[in-house]
Amino acid sequence: MIRRIASGGPWEDTIGYSRAVVAGPFVLVSGCTSLADGAYAQTLAAIEVAEQALARAGVGRADVVRTRMYLTEIAFAEEVGRAHRGGLRPDPAGGDDGGGGGPDRSADAGRG
Repeated sequence: MIRRIASGGPWEDTIGYSRAVVAGPFVLVSGCTSLADGAYAQTLAAIEVAEQALARAGVGRADVVRTRMYLTEIAFAEEVGRAHRGGLRPDPAGGDDGGGGGPDRSADAGRG
């Protein structure tokens, strides 16, 4: 059984996605971003959005297996990594997205 979780974000209907999808024992969270000031603050805010989706799915930080972090510039890696740590040691993946998140976004986070 598939359960879709919406967050009410402005792009969910426009683009046609769910903030999270529960598929059997798996919870997949779509990429989260923020317009906060700076890569560190954006990452913290994006992770908070992802954690809210996890909570609505009935799981939490301790259940996270993999995260994805995409950076508009690799120079943001240390700030993003510092915000990402938070006592969690998932299997991370990610890289430089070449600015695909937009000019005001330094980081994109997904947890699942």
